[in-house]
Amino acid sequence: MPGVPEGAASVCKDTPATSFEVGGGASAEQPVGSTEGSPATRNLNKRMSNASLQTVGELDSISAQLEMMRLQSENATAALASATCGAEVPVGLRNELSQLHGNANKLLATRLDAILTGDLNTGRDEARARRKLMIRDVEALIEKTEEQVKHIDRLR
Repeated sequence: MPGVPEGAASVCKDTPATSFEVGGGASAEQPVGSTEGSPATRNLNKRMSNASLQTVGELDSISAQLEMMRLQSENATAALASATCGAEVPVGLRNELSQLHGNANKLLATRLDAILTGDLNTGRDEARARRKLMIRDVEALIEKTEEQVKHIDRLR
């Protein structure tokens, strides 16, 4: 088999292929759809200042991007669940996870940490709570991704 270390093909040849697709991940620069028309946003429009609405909109955008990253991580987990040797790991998965790790760090450092809530009045508490929760979720995703990369390295 091309690209498979010698001897690995005989150990892993009877295992089914995974459904993980390289390149199916989220990028830190990828635009995320607007939630302007969502019921939650329409209700917020009635009671929040423009600055609060802008912050909540940014948090919605970050939340959508985080969800795409979570799905990418879950797909990698599924692909790794049945892998018992390095030949069973989909080609490019380690690189995809490394990119996910970098994108999650970038999301945390450039977008979540950039959200300022101190100047907000009407949406301050909600924005702070959501930001804090998302920071926790991104940090957990980063740790999970590091574990997935270590798992791939152990299989090799």
